[in-house]
Amino acid sequence: IYTFEPEKSNFEALKKNIEHNSFKGIHIFNMAIAEKGGFINLNVSEKSTGSHSVLEAHINDTSVQKVKTTTLENVVNENNIKHIDLIKLDIEGAEYDILFSIPDRIINIIDRIVLEIHKHPKYSQEELVSFLEEKGFSVDISPTSNRVYRVFRK
Repeated sequence: IYTFEPEKSNFEALKKNIEHNSFKGIHIFNMAIAEKGGFINLNVSEKSTGSHSVLEAHINDTSVQKVKTTTLENVVNENNIKHIDLIKLDIEGAEYDILFSIPDRIINIIDRIVLEIHKHPKYSQEELVSFLEEKGFSVDISPTSNRVYRVFRK
């Protein structure tokens, strides 16, 4: 398991939970997956630890943390990953840029994706669903939330 949490206090809580539960085989990174490597400003919500976003339009009550980024392609290459069983994305609107930027050779090794789709200033949910279907996935909406999508390789 590879997990990425860019926000400092959430990352510390993640580390403590892994240690407390004695989980093994989990690789944690205090950085964000993004469309390119480098650094990005993360808008940190003062009211909700689950509403941090790189898209300013989502949050009004924020401070900013500069966070390190990498790409899914870099993670796959650096860790010699040959197959991805599941990717879970709940990244407050950044899912579009990340998924649209994945090269075909990487997207072709992914079996399943579970993601929460948020509003984006440039793209629609329909565009993201069409993109995933064009890449060979079947896409359906979770019965428990109309923002959560389950994506399976056909």
